[in-house]
Amino acid sequence: TTLWQNSPKIRGAVYSTCGTQDVYRVSLEVLSKLINRARRQSPLRRQNPPATSAQHAHTHTRTHIVAPHAALPTMEAQNPLRGLAYGAISSSFAEIVTLPIDVVKVRMQMQGADGTRQYRGLTDAAVKTVRNEGVLSLWKGIQPALVRQVVYGGLRYGMYAPIRNMIGVDANTPKDQIPFTKKFLAGGLSGALAAFIANPMDLMKVRLQVDGMKGEPPKYRGMTHCFRTIVAEEGGLGFWKGSGPTMWRATVLAAVELSTYDELKSQLILHGIITPNTVSGVLVSSFTTGFVCAVTSSPFDVVKSRVMGQPICPHTGKGKLYTGMADCFVKSIRNEGILSLFKGFLPNWARIGPRAVLCFLGQEVLNDFFSPNTQH
Repeated sequence: TTLWQNSPKIRGAVYSTCGTQDVYRVSLEVLSKLINRARRQSPLRRQNPPATSAQHAHTHTRTHIVAPHAALPTMEAQNPLRGLAYGAISSSFAEIVTLPIDVVKVRMQMQGADGTRQYRGLTDAAVKTVRNEGVLSLWKGIQPALVRQVVYGGLRYGMYAPIRNMIGVDANTPKDQIPFTKKFLAGGLSGALAAFIANPMDLMKVRLQVDGMKGEPPKYRGMTHCFRTIVAEEGGLGFWKGSGPTMWRATVLAAVELSTYDELKSQLILHGIITPNTVSGVLVSSFTTGFVCAVTSSPFDVVKSRVMGQPICPHTGKGKLYTGMADCFVKSIRNEGILSLFKGFLPNWARIGPRAVLCFLGQEVLNDFFSPNTQH
């Protein structure tokens, strides 16, 4: 927020890359104001009433009490439509901030697929990308990425609670009493559904991110040109290339991210390790969740990037390297070893961690600010 407010060059770069200045300016500035207002209303900043002697004595025996059925802070909205909107806003904001890491991650995952190697590591990939293609190359694919987040982020976060309730969870059940298996299943289903619907945007994002990474002239002039080229060379069904690993990745990622965050945060609060409604509580929960997500989703993420980003034969519309998810798994392990499925792990975690923080923090800020029980 501070960088955004005080850095006109950053704002100008984002505006010029996005193309539609007003939409992103308003959404970012609104979220900035919401975070600032939530910070001012934080319990840590409020003046606590003077404690009585009995209360003072009680604080020495137990400093933090959470009732078994207390209403825990949540990222769930009051209704599905609000959940979709909050998920789309927070996911889009997180996408803008973390996209440079994603560009580096995808390029590191792609190298070696054709037997060549361009980068020695995370720093080398970032430096060469900026030096050869300019600083704005770190935001390649921003337009389809944002469209994808409106669809994917909105559905994944917004449909989590409704699906969880549809599989037998009462909406009034305290979160710490909901079975972990049902949280996991609801997260996986919402992620798979959202990923399949948003696959065309994901495909265009990956294609634009790897375009020109080997020094060749860029194939695409932007999102619209990429869309037209895919239709011309691969047909309408070409937009669902890589949907298999994309859905598996999303299933694992959403199931682990949503259920682990939910479960981890509830347990940490119940045991008094973190304090509800604090940024530190969200940070601890989110970064821990991000590591688990990176470990479990990396193999599918690598295969997704390779199947989507591989060169396409203009005559047949088929990939030149892989025929599908299984073929990519087999060839990657056979030619580069099992660790090839974890290429780009560090930028993957470096992106998932902050992105999870921004998404979950944004969700909770929006839910708290627009809650009918909140006084502003």
